[in-house]
Amino acid sequence: MAAWTLNILIGLALAVSTVHAYAASGEQSFRSGIEAFNAKDYPAAAQYFVAASSAGYDHPSLHQNLGSVYYRLGEYTHAAAQFELLARFPDYRQIAYYNLGLIANKQHDTSGAKMWFKRAFATPGAAALTTLAEKALETLAREVRPASPRIVGSLSLGSGYDSNVRALQDTLLDINSSDYYTDFSALAYGRALGNVDNGMDLTVGIKALRYGHSADYEYLRPLAEMLAYRRVDRVDVGALAGYDHYTGLQGHTFETLTRLGGSASTELGEDSLLSVRYVWYRIDMTDAID
Repeated sequence: MAAWTLNILIGLALAVSTVHAYAASGEQSFRSGIEAFNAKDYPAAAQYFVAASSAGYDHPSLHQNLGSVYYRLGEYTHAAAQFELLARFPDYRQIAYYNLGLIANKQHDTSGAKMWFKRAFATPGAAALTTLAEKALETLAREVRPASPRIVGSLSLGSGYDSNVRALQDTLLDINSSDYYTDFSALAYGRALGNVDNGMDLTVGIKALRYGHSADYEYLRPLAEMLAYRRVDRVDVGALAGYDHYTGLQGHTFETLTRLGGSASTELGEDSLLSVRYVWYRIDMTDAID
C-alpha cells in the first residue's frame, strides 16, 4: 500500500515538474521574442511569441507584443485577433482599442477605424492615448490624403456662337455684333507639397478665345495661382496668391489681374464650421473698353 502511494506521489511530482518546465519554456520564449522585437527581427519575434503561447505562457503583454509584430509584418488579420484578446483585460483595453483603430485604418475601413478610436477615446486610461485617439478622429474627419504630390491636368476645346460680342478698341459702335468663337484651355492643378493639413496647392494654365471675325476681343490668358495652408491647433489657415494676364492675339494687353488673400476656418461642432476669407484684387486695364 505504501509503495503504491509513493508511486502516485512520484507521478504527481513529475506532472508538476512538467508544468513548471512548460511555464519556464514559455517565459524564455517570450523573453527571446522581446529581444528579437527590439532588434527589429519581426519574423523571429513572431516565432518566439507563438512558441511562448504554445508552451502555455498567457499574459496580456504576450498578446500586445504579438499583435504589434503582426502589425509590422502587415498581417493585419492576425494582429487584430491578438488585440481583441488583449481587450479582455481592463487595464489594456484602451491601447487594444486604439491599435484596432490603426489596423482598420490600414485596411481602409474608415467606419471601423472611427468606431475603435471612439472607444479608445471614451475608455479611461492613459492621457496620451486619449489625445492620440482624439487626433486620429480629427484626421479621419478631414480625410487626410497621402503626402506625396498629386497633380491633375485638364484640356478642353469648345466652339459656340456669341450673339453679342462686346465692343473693344476701334469698334465702339459695333456693340451688338454676333460671331462664332473657339475656346481652348489647358490647366494643371493639385498638391505640390505636403498633405491636406500642411502644404501647398498650385494651379497653372493657359486659356485662349478666338472669334471668327471680331479679332479685337480675342485673347490669350496665362494664369497661375498658389494656395499655401497649415493646420494650427484646430484652426486651418491659408494664404492665396494669383496672377492672370489677358493678352490679345494681335499682341496688345487687355488687362492684368493680381490677387492676394488669406483665410481661416475652424470646426465649431460636428456639423458646423466657422470660416473667414479675405481676397484683395488689383485690376490693371489697358486697351480694353467695356
